[in-house]
Amino acid sequence: MAMEKRKRENLTDSFICMLEDLNRHRRISAKSVWDIASSAKPIIPSFCDSSGGGSEVYLAKRILQRLIQAPLDWQKIREHAERLALERERLEEQSEQAYADTRWIKFSDLGDGWLTTLSLNWTAAWNSRNVNLFVSLFAENGSYDNPKLGRSVRGSAQIRKVFSELIRLRKTSMIIEGICLEPFIMKWTRAVQVLNQSKPSDLIFAGESLFQFAGNRILHCGDTWSLDTDQLSEIMPKHAGHYCRFASF
Repeated sequence: MAMEKRKRENLTDSFICMLEDLNRHRRISAKSVWDIASSAKPIIPSFCDSSGGGSEVYLAKRILQRLIQAPLDWQKIREHAERLALERERLEEQSEQAYADTRWIKFSDLGDGWLTTLSLNWTAAWNSRNVNLFVSLFAENGSYDNPKLGRSVRGSAQIRKVFSELIRLRKTSMIIEGICLEPFIMKWTRAVQVLNQSKPSDLIFAGESLFQFAGNRILHCGDTWSLDTDQLSEIMPKHAGHYCRFASF
């Protein structure tokens, strides 16, 4: 009994060691590791297409095929696979965040060119509430989305209409905080005068504008405003349904 138990432990450890090695070298996908963690019976991990069909991969597959035929402590393997999958997700999230942190540049580092001009005109249109300037930045069939305000429009006429409503916000001031080049995203902060207060004050909030271009015109802009419902009501009057009615001055 003791020998059989030791053999089972050794085979289980061998499977775990192979799983760790394949995961470390990204021979198998994160989904494959999760598949092992959730499978009630022994299975062989699926290899990534990028792992190729070399001798090492061939040998690994052969060994795994033999191991799953042997007595294994599959529950122990499943628990270990779950830890590996969670750790891999954590590392990949860290890597993605590190990439996101390094892809942003200061607006002052953007240099000369049409992107700088467009960015300056974008903020100028908002700050001066210049409808003609705003519309001129878009291609003829351009589109503008603002999910927070329930807006999704296409074409110069509709963009003119929605911006004519949006600029009826109280005094606003937008400042560019950072630029991402691929894709082109403008990170900004904005101060908007709060409604219905005896003493004027500003609500400051952040947001991002994601752009797609046709030539040097905006083909699409997706605006994200980091406001909750209460904050939104502070700078805009109450509205019926999702269609906002903006304050007039």
